[in-house]
Amino acid sequence: MPFGKHLNDMRELMVVKRFQNRFMHKRRSVVEHMGSTAMISHWLCIFEKELFGTKVDVAEVLQRAINFNSTQFKTGNILNSNNKLTPSMKEAKQTIKEIAYRDYIEKTLPKSWTKDFERYIINAKDSSVEGKIIQAADLIDTILECIEEIRLHNKETFEIVLRETVESLMSVKLMSVDYVIKYILPKFKLDDRYYGDNLINYRGNIKLNNCDVSLMESFSISGEYMYQYRNLMDLMRYQNKYMFKRTSVVEHMWSVAKISQGLSIWMKDKFNVDVNLEKVLCTALAHDFSEFITGDILSTTKRMTNRMKEAVDEMEKVAFKHQIEALIPKEVRCDFEQYILYPKDDGVEGKIIAAADIIDTIYECAGEVKLGNNEIFGEILKKVTKSLLSVRLEAVDYFLIHSLKDVGLDDIEKYYGEEVYNYIQTINEDDRFKPQI
Repeated sequence: MPFGKHLNDMRELMVVKRFQNRFMHKRRSVVEHMGSTAMISHWLCIFEKELFGTKVDVAEVLQRAINFNSTQFKTGNILNSNNKLTPSMKEAKQTIKEIAYRDYIEKTLPKSWTKDFERYIINAKDSSVEGKIIQAADLIDTILECIEEIRLHNKETFEIVLRETVESLMSVKLMSVDYVIKYILPKFKLDDRYYGDNLINYRGNIKLNNCDVSLMESFSISGEYMYQYRNLMDLMRYQNKYMFKRTSVVEHMWSVAKISQGLSIWMKDKFNVDVNLEKVLCTALAHDFSEFITGDILSTTKRMTNRMKEAVDEMEKVAFKHQIEALIPKEVRCDFEQYILYPKDDGVEGKIIAAADIIDTIYECAGEVKLGNNEIFGEILKKVTKSLLSVRLEAVDYFLIHSLKDVGLDDIEKYYGEEVYNYIQTINEDDRFKPQI
């Protein structure tokens, strides 16, 4: 099943950087941008539903958000400013995006998925509410990128980019966008003068009629959540190991979301198991959020003793109660408590998150082994793949049979271990795991 290769290809987006022609103190990857855009998209969905009563397909929005820049693994990150240089550039960019999808991405997906993924990638920013949310979230994350640079005194370039991005945001006709401009931007800790007079005048004319002012004030603290989320881009995985390719916690959460999406589709379409895809994706994009307080504590350290595991669990609960809770509106706090503190519960959604978390680690380790970092990551790869066998989920078995070989290490027994190899042989004859068309 080529989905394993698709995931492998998409990891190349962790190498592609934003604003390639600008000096930046903090240069973010395309994956970090998509991860942050997905998180912001989730909040825009919440605003539309809770504040304005708009019907929004949250699962659709998040599937678009984690995929919309996928073709850049082939095309690279082409600057949006190029659209202004020649009238034909915008059309040409769209054409090569379609070619990259058709010639590369489409071939790494089950045929029954391709129509949906074309919408998630090629038509992500259509005229629907969901499309406008992606467009707005993309711009809001760019605003946050600019704010980071301005606050680090990289002003000359990014003041201009910030004002241009704000102008684009004001043109997106959504109630949630007006709400962000009026209530959320002030939470980003940047003086209004940087945004320009047009935004100040626009904000003064915003009228959010028939809305509960106290409720809008309550939800405004989510701007702090969006702002703090970026700290996770500076937090690297495997802090005690040398790595050729080190990924951030945001890149990890995005990858878990991508893998979870595929496992969820298989569970529903292949094995007729109902999955709450909205819950899965919201959880994947938030499940390690507490690490901006606690840091990334190694799994081996957490499990070294029962006492240590209990202490880490207690610490995460204290961190949520005393520091994270204040970033989340009380109206949705219970949902986020589940996403952050209890992501891997006993339900099918929790098992999908647990499996996707392990599968992402398999990709991280396999990537290092392929680059020759075998002494460190060879044994870790075998141990982590073996742990996947304990997640009893049909989609996991399906992945092991049809996608593990596409991670890029062909000899299953050599690289993943004898126990994994034997397990795959035992389930290979089961008719339930025949390839999906």
